[in-house]
Formats: sequence, structure tokens, C-alpha cells
Amino acid sequence: MDIDLDMIPLVRALWRLGLSTSGCCQDLGASIRCGPRSATGPGRRRHADFYAGQAWLKMSADDARTMLDLLVRVLPKTGERLNRWTRADAWDVFVYLVAEGESVVPSCWAQVHFPRIHLNEVTRALSMVTAAPLRSTAEEQPDAAAEHRRRC
Repeated sequence: MDIDLDMIPLVRALWRLGLSTSGCCQDLGASIRCGPRSATGPGRRRHADFYAGQAWLKMSADDARTMLDLLVRVLPKTGERLNRWTRADAWDVFVYLVAEGESVVPSCWAQVHFPRIHLNEVTRALSMVTAAPLRSTAEEQPDAAAEHRRRC
């Protein structure tokens, strides 16, 4: 298995803050293009082109929100990157809806996509943060946070 060396400093910064990751990729487009041959189909190339140059993190939705809260505070342009999804430097964050029994609920996982060229900037910003301000988002919305933790 290949290891995305450019992701190591970011993942270590996240772990130092107590945030977990369950998957990452330094260039999701390249991974899709060169991935397993069993994942073929007419949309594969279009999908690979769409994600070319995009880094990807899979994190618990709570941890992704905490990371983004921290980044908005220490790297204010993160807010614009999250809110201006039509721009080339935009970030996309997805929390899918999934079936759980007879209900549809938000997934416990978030998919965070951002331009690979932001990796060093984001890593530096998170490396400057101390663990003290973490989890304030969950404290501000205890009912939603408690329900999410119960499910996940």
C-alpha cells in the first residue's frame, strides 16, 4: 500500500490535538485514476478529473467540525474557502445521509476535500493550536452532540 507522505504532518498535527482520522489522501484524483482496476466505469475519468489536486480527509463528523472551528479561528480565510464552493480554492465538506433501520440519519463520518496546495498552510495553522480550546462546539450544542455520540 502506498503512503501519502505529504499527509503525514497534517495527520500528526490532528492526532496531537486529539482528533482522529480514518482515511486520507494527498491527491484524491490521482488515487481514483490509479486505484483498483475493479472500480471502472464511464464516470471514473470524470470523477478523477474533478478531484485532481484535492487532498481528502475522512474523520468523525465531530472531529471534522472541531478541526474546521479551529481553522476558522486561526486561519480566517478558511471560512471563505468553506462558503465559496464555486472558487478554485474552495473546500468541500460532506456528511452523507445514511439509512439506519427505518430512518435516515446523518453519517458519523465527514469527508473533507481541499486543494492539496493548502496542506502546508493548514498543517502550520493546526500545529500552532493548543488542545485547550477543543470541543467547545459540542459544549455549545449539547443535545445534538450527545445524540451524535450516542449513534456513533
